Amino acid sequence: MKLIKKVILMCVLLCLVGCAANKSVSCVGWLPIYLDKQDINVISSNLARDILKHNQQGARLCGWQNE
Repeated sequence: MKLIKKVILMCVLLCLVGCAANKSVSCVGWLPIYLDKQDINVISSNLARDILKHNQQGARLCGWQNE
């Protein structure tokens, strides 16, 4: 039982240190979503809202710039 508690504590600490140590590492797997006019005519308003939220959060957390 002590081993399980130690392993859980170690995993939690590794996760917290990884997030605090290097902010840009958490942004490596994520990119902005770009749409063209054909996409805009086909997608639902809910999907468009979700894509906008994704891009705004990426700009805030990862420093994405509008191109």
